[in-house]
Amino acid sequence: MGRKERRAREQKRDNYATRHSAEKRKQTLIAVGVFAVIAVIVGYAGWIFVNMTDSVPGGPENAGALGSEHAHAGILVSIFGDEFDFSAPAYQIKSSWIHFEGRDGTTIHKHATGVTLG
Repeated sequence: MGRKERRAREQKRDNYATRHSAEKRKQTLIAVGVFAVIAVIVGYAGWIFVNMTDSVPGGPENAGALGSEHAHAGILVSIFGDEFDFSAPAYQIKSSWIHFEGRDGTTIHKHATGVTLG
């Protein structure tokens, strides 16, 4: 084996090691970048959750936070002598703030301050 062949093999080995370490470094940087993006998204979502105020998106106007009040009210609607049936599935739990539940059409459940029937 001559010097020329030995240098060629050493050069080939060095090129492989350099290429392999560069590829490994690239994969590591991509993984770190993906984890960093995930951490930023989770951190932002957590920050939004912690700093939520009383006004909940999609809630009634002037409604307080869910759970700020729990009250019940009785209701009976009669139209020309016929009682209106609020126990039907169409009227059960449509809103988290105020609703009928448990197939009971005579009791309204209110779960936040500032919520009205109107």
